Amino acid sequence: MGRVTSTSRMLAMCAAPFGAFLGGWLATTFDVRTPLYAAGLLLAMTAVTSTMTSNRRVEAALRGSSDRESQTQDSRPADAVIAA
Repeated sequence: MGRVTSTSRMLAMCAAPFGAFLGGWLATTFDVRTPLYAAGLLLAMTAVTSTMTSNRRVEAALRGSSDRESQTQDSRPADAVIAA
């Protein structure tokens, strides 16, 4: 887990100067608000994309846990269900 985190942080830190350069160029070329609009657009695109993608392993684990939960509820005696 440490190597994955360090790689993720390294990529984010290495991309920061390029983002600053691009933001400065956009502000100089167009308007000061343009980098903010571009960042908002990228953020919105990220949010929309994340809702359209799925993680099959997470969905399978959720389905598996709900299946196991329903099986354990069905196998309990009637008085245990009433007490719960």
